Amino acid sequence: MWYSVASPMDIRGKPSSINQHNERSMTTHDVANICDTWIRTIYSIKLRQKRDNTSSVDIKVIQTTINKQRLTMSDTPPDWNS
Repeated sequence: MWYSVASPMDIRGKPSSINQHNERSMTTHDVANICDTWIRTIYSIKLRQKRDNTSSVDIKVIQTTINKQRLTMSDTPPDWNS
């Protein structure tokens, strides 16, 4: 998934290293925004289920998972060479 989303497109010849860096940074930012939106959506669904007493899991487990995912996203950038 990371390769198809994050690899820079080479439209006309070999892009400069500066352009590659800019494309990768922008793509990483976009992917992080998508993941963050997904996490917030899941979290709000679980909060609503908790409020309505329809929650199937403990909300603290969800929060721990969200925090771990955010740390993983910020600590380990994708491997651009794979």
